[in-house]
Amino acid sequence: MSSVTGPRLRLKLAVMAPLALLLPAAFGGNVNIINPAANSTNIGEVSIAASANEGGPFHLEVWDNGKKLGNVFSNAVNATYALSLGKHTTTILAVSPNGYVLDRSSVSYQIADSSGAGTSDSVNITSPTSGSTSISAVRITASANVSNSSHLEIWDNGYKLGNVPGGSVNDVYVLPNGPHVLTVEAVTNYGSVLSKSSVGYEIAENCTTSGSVQCNLDQLGIDNTQGDCDPREESAWVANPCGPGVQGEGGVDPRSTNIEHIAENGIIPDQGNLTLNGRSLHLLEIQESDPSNVLFRGQSPTTAPSLASNWTLDEYVYLPNPSAHQAFEMDAQYSIDGIWTKFYTECAFNMRSGTGYWGVFDSETGGWIFLNGQMQNGQIPPVVPCNRNQFAQPWQGSSNPSFSGWHHVVWSFLRKSDGTVTYKSLTFDGNTTQINFSPNSRNGGDVNDNGKFSALIQLDGVVNKSGQYDLVDAYVSEVNLTHTP
Repeated sequence: MSSVTGPRLRLKLAVMAPLALLLPAAFGGNVNIINPAANSTNIGEVSIAASANEGGPFHLEVWDNGKKLGNVFSNAVNATYALSLGKHTTTILAVSPNGYVLDRSSVSYQIADSSGAGTSDSVNITSPTSGSTSISAVRITASANVSNSSHLEIWDNGYKLGNVPGGSVNDVYVLPNGPHVLTVEAVTNYGSVLSKSSVGYEIAENCTTSGSVQCNLDQLGIDNTQGDCDPREESAWVANPCGPGVQGEGGVDPRSTNIEHIAENGIIPDQGNLTLNGRSLHLLEIQESDPSNVLFRGQSPTTAPSLASNWTLDEYVYLPNPSAHQAFEMDAQYSIDGIWTKFYTECAFNMRSGTGYWGVFDSETGGWIFLNGQMQNGQIPPVVPCNRNQFAQPWQGSSNPSFSGWHHVVWSFLRKSDGTVTYKSLTFDGNTTQINFSPNSRNGGDVNDNGKFSALIQLDGVVNKSGQYDLVDAYVSEVNLTHTP
């Protein structure tokens, strides 16, 4: 809930057990599935026959729709299995003695009874598509037209992601790298599966820095000398601790600020979330009795010298103590053609007797417009609540329920031709809210750093008269910025 002048990507999280200890980036085609044939319909029990040819010792693992059917300690499998009616994807893995997947092959088919039951196409999965490769943030879309179905159940590799009321799903889930089989079931109130559909696909986190993507801004070099009120522009991460805060009762300069080095090898628990890379950037400030705020800026080493209109800020956030924060701000900014465009957002915890909302920045007024459904500057924004519980609750699948955990926040923005901003959407732990809100600002402000862009985090402390909240801190990981025309 502050403004700073000067410089300043549900997701629902799900933890999935991988099929084996480690998956290589590519496979050599040494596993051959002979039966069943691709896209065939099998009546009753299904005969699975496959062979593999690898250079060293190995065994075979048989998986179907994400569930392991068993190990075969040979170079071939020829067995009959009684599987459920409906669509199936069977995967054969060639696995080394230490659990390394040497090769694999999959086949999709149907199982029906003599009446034809099991071949229903009433559940239609449109994303991901069969055989596709997705990043870890997977958008799952499906629909069903099944009488007496009360809800859909979403399963991936045998793990239930959740229930969706009604007959359609359009959601984002964060899932681990490797092969996956998604199953969507149409289910009655009593738990009977009326129809289902499955697709096999891959997940390969592929954030690679390029002309349109800057990955892992949090892992760039950092500058721990934070006493300078005008920090060096060339530093990748800098803090500006100078000048009083503008929140609460006026604020004071913090006693100190610090940027800790990236935490390696699980210093901050990943809680089994395989999308995190074991590294994080710790940002902190130490405040006095009144609240203070400090802006930390991560300057991208790359530039966007040609006009980029579509921006996505994607990052994971962990707040050790949400109660110490009056607001938590996460931003991006971009300079082009003499205009400084500010994509500034914050979760404002303390508003209207404890009811918090997300806020977006209006460059013209230099203030915040809160997404609370109330008329502001001639516009009625959508209602997008934000409170401390959202950051304090463990995410689904956490291996440590006492740990508040990481949360995935993705903002998308549109930089219009005049430099003003449309805040397009917010995805928090897989739950996407369409914002499509444009403040009344005329432009983003003048600046001469053509093509430069950065990510920013601002920490805003609560009133600290009792000395209870001297430390205000946050961890960030996998801070990615994507920009396209």
